[in-house]
Amino acid sequence: MEAKKILLVEDDPNFGAVLKDYLMINDFDVTLAKNGMEGFEKFKKDTFDLCILDVMMPYKDGYTLAREIREKNQDVPIIFLTAKTLKEDVLKGYKVGADDYLKILRKLNTDDSIGAIVISGDGPGSSLDAINAFKTFKLEKKKPIVGLFNSCYSGYYWMKSLLCDYTYANFDVSSGFGSIGTLAMVMDSREAMKKEGYKVMVVRAPQSTDKAQQMVDFVEGNDEAFITSLSEEMREPTDKFIADVKAGNPRIKDVPGMFSGATFSATKAVEYGMIDAIGNEKMAIEKAMMLATLNSI
Repeated sequence: MEAKKILLVEDDPNFGAVLKDYLMINDFDVTLAKNGMEGFEKFKKDTFDLCILDVMMPYKDGYTLAREIREKNQDVPIIFLTAKTLKEDVLKGYKVGADDYLKILRKLNTDDSIGAIVISGDGPGSSLDAINAFKTFKLEKKKPIVGLFNSCYSGYYWMKSLLCDYTYANFDVSSGFGSIGTLAMVMDSREAMKKEGYKVMVVRAPQSTDKAQQMVDFVEGNDEAFITSLSEEMREPTDKFIADVKAGNPRIKDVPGMFSGATFSATKAVEYGMIDAIGNEKMAIEKAMMLATLNSI
């Protein structure tokens, strides 16, 4: 029986080698590529039964590579592989989860037999696409929503600010809230690419002198211009984030760190008006019942 062929695209040489060896021991025929550009070239030259793609890679990330592979082959299975916990990786997945989450909320929101909703969970963050979806739901919202969170940070706190009429921390010790702000994390692999013999050239059409200037600054080593541009790009969504947090939490206090990304314990979150109380599931349900009664009057 012919071995199944796998295209493995992983920019960490140590991890890539270990995973390749493991797969080969298990009778797979593995082709290893060190970055997205090399991966696509290898994909075009052969036929594979499966593609395993690292998410965070220089110049061409796993998501971009997956789209290009899909244009060539609609059927080959693709697995995203990442050992990193960078927020962008998590948040792209969060957007998919947010769609399912909103389907449930919309169903509950239109069910006449339901008076209020309790949402519970942990949240590290969210994508802007997901936030926009929650903003749309806020306009449709008919039922009171009570939140019960173990932790509620960054974009997840943004979502809570949009939706929740009352918020509990589930624990007084381990729960945390805040991280109201925006950041970007960029992996600088330019030196590694040079060592591998890769050189990136930028060619623009005569009419496109400003095309992708931020990316060009990064590729050409204009770090100050790149950082300034990226930072300014984040200014407007951060202003909107802060405005929605203030609107959804009218008691919130502008203490040091509140709107610059600091995090706070559950006790401090109550003191500073970020949440309403420290409680538990029973208390959240009782609050929801009370709000449902008031909403029906």
